[in-house]
Amino acid sequence: MTYPIFDIPVDSPVSDEPMGTKRKFWLIREDGSRWLFKYARVNDGVATGEDWAEKVACELARLLGIPVAPVELATCGGQRGMVSFDVTRRHINRESKTTTDPLLQSFWEPIGALVHGNEFLSVIDPAYPKERVYRVSEHTVDRVVGLLESTVFLPPIELDSAEPIETAADAFVGYLLLDALIGNTDRHHENWGVIVSPEEGNRLCPSYDHASSLGRNMSDEELKDRLTTRDGNRSVQGYAARAKSAFYDQPNDQKPLSPIDAFRKAALLRPKAAVYWKIHSLTFYKRSWKEIIDQVPDSIMSEPAKEFADRMLQANFEELLKGQANTP
Repeated sequence: MTYPIFDIPVDSPVSDEPMGTKRKFWLIREDGSRWLFKYARVNDGVATGEDWAEKVACELARLLGIPVAPVELATCGGQRGMVSFDVTRRHINRESKTTTDPLLQSFWEPIGALVHGNEFLSVIDPAYPKERVYRVSEHTVDRVVGLLESTVFLPPIELDSAEPIETAADAFVGYLLLDALIGNTDRHHENWGVIVSPEEGNRLCPSYDHASSLGRNMSDEELKDRLTTRDGNRSVQGYAARAKSAFYDQPNDQKPLSPIDAFRKAALLRPKAAVYWKIHSLTFYKRSWKEIIDQVPDSIMSEPAKEFADRMLQANFEELLKGQANTP
C-alpha cells in the first residue's frame, strides 16, 4: 500500500500565501477543511523531494506522538507538491432540521491566529530582529525554551498523567528530536509558532514545514555516489553530521548548532522531557520508519532517495542515542 496522491484542480485557490519563498496557495477541500498547497521546487527540470520529505516527516512525527500538521501528497496542474492542513481551525458539528447535507451540518471553526516565533519573541523582547529570517544568532534554544515554558500552553496532545510533558517547552523538545532525526535545517523563527486565542490563551502550534530534510534536494546520481563512496566526508554519515539548524547556542555565535546539538541543548534545560521523547524514539526504530518510507510512491521518491533517507535516519538515530549527560 502506498500513500495516495491527491489531484488539486488548478481553479482551487481561494487565496495566496505570501509567507516564505515557495509557491503556495490556500484551498478548501470537499469537506470544507482548509489546506495549503505547496509546489515542490524544481532543479534542472526535475522536482525536488520537498513533497515526500514533508510527508515522511509528518508520518514520523505521528509515530512519535509529536503534534504535527497533517500532510498529504498532491499534484496541481501536473506539478508535484503537497497539501498541509490548516491547524488554526477545528471541525465541529451542528444540528440542522432543514438539511441532511453533512457539509451544511458541519463547519470549521477558527481556533485562533497563528503568530510565528519571530513575532512572539519580539513581543517579549522588542529588540529581537524579527525581520530577518536566516542567520539570526539571537534565535537561541535557551530563549525559545524559556518563552514556551513560561507563556505558552501545550498543544492538544494525548498524554498519560504520569508522563513528564508539562509545558509547551516540553512538547517543543519533541519537535527538536524530530529535527535531529530527519536532519531538518529549516526550523527558523517563522517555522514554529503559537496559536493565539482570546478564549483559550496561547498554545504551541503543531509542528510544520519539514521539507529541508532527509537529503531531499539531491539528484539520484549524487545519492548513489554518497551511498557507495568510501570517502567519509561524502558518505551518508558525513552528510548527516554537517547539517546545521536555525538555532544558536549564544546570541553572538557565528555558527548555528546542528539539529542534534539543538536537541541536546534543550535536553539540558528540560531533561525529563528529553528522556521521554528519546524513549519514544526507540519505538520507531528502523522497521517502523522503513515502513513509512516504503509507502511513498516510487513515482515520487526513487529507490536511491529511499535508501539514503533510511540510512540518514539510522545515522542520526545512532548519534542521538549516544547523547550526553542529559538525564534527570
